[in-house]
Amino acid sequence: MDTLETETISGSEHGGNRERIVRSYGIPTEDIHDFSVNTNPLGTPEIAEEILRESAREIDRYPSPSPEKACEALSHWHEIQRENVTAGNGSIELIYAAARLFPSPKALLLSPTFTEYERAVHAADGAVTHWISGEEENFQHDFTAPVPVNYHDSEIIFVCHPNNPTGILSPRWMLKDWIKKFLPFVSEGEKCSLIPLALEEERVLVLRSLTKILAVPGLRLGYAVGHSQTISQLEKILPPWRINIGAQRLAERISEFDDYIQDTRGSLPLFYKDFINNFNNLHSVHIFPSSCNFVLAKVVCRESTSFRPSPSFPLLPPSFPRKRESRKDISGLDSRFRGNDDGDGNDGMGGNDVDSRQTT
Repeated sequence: MDTLETETISGSEHGGNRERIVRSYGIPTEDIHDFSVNTNPLGTPEIAEEILRESAREIDRYPSPSPEKACEALSHWHEIQRENVTAGNGSIELIYAAARLFPSPKALLLSPTFTEYERAVHAADGAVTHWISGEEENFQHDFTAPVPVNYHDSEIIFVCHPNNPTGILSPRWMLKDWIKKFLPFVSEGEKCSLIPLALEEERVLVLRSLTKILAVPGLRLGYAVGHSQTISQLEKILPPWRINIGAQRLAERISEFDDYIQDTRGSLPLFYKDFINNFNNLHSVHIFPSSCNFVLAKVVCRESTSFRPSPSFPLLPPSFPRKRESRKDISGLDSRFRGNDDGDGNDGMGGNDVDSRQTT
């Protein structure tokens, strides 16, 4: 049953923190199989490494204060106008910037969800209300239901789509109809993407990251797509030199990754099936349905497995982990599902998404 709740998050932490694991458990970093991050299982493409090597020759120069060429390349990639795109130091910077578009904003979060939305609102001296979906609905919010009166005073609504950590992806028509009732900010999933609506509607902003799909979480590169007026307001908040030279050069050549992204889309369903089958053999967790390359699991029996508990997502019960660290492989698990050395465990891939963190 959906519920409404106002809550301030405490010190939750993200996944992918190998230094903490090594310090806490004394496990050599090469023995850690990290299931808390959801970067592309195909690994960083060679062309990305090549671009970064080339960009290192420019490290003695300042990058462009405003990443014009990067934004032009991203707009061409999406077949939209330059004025409808801006870039940030990871989509996380854009989340915090979006929260600052309103003074002391009142925000609605569709929870459980990515915790940085709430942190961003609090950093802007705002207040958060959670619309919480439960286990009995498989954590699926009912967008066809009437909008509760309590939600109408929200100035910002963050919709993580596909949602992290639940992996829920809703049809575009359902989200679009719901948004048109009152929504100020939103996000995507390609066939479920709200980019077409964002181009027309000043109150809708789609935030994306290239972190997970290109397996470059250490690089930090995200972008926003929206109405020209909204993008203009956002760029007034964002600082200069926010995109390092390596990230700028990678974005400028984003179209060269099309084949790699297509290979990823073709491979993930097979990887996902094998992954779920092997995880089910543990008999210690229940896996909830997911539309992307990460899953939400409920611990049935802890056995000898170490999980990161759900305080990382405060509105989930303690029996819902999103992390496993172990010296040994789970029998039959493909090594391509092990996390990369660096990652924040925040966003994932979904559908034809460049990054699944769809922010509303």
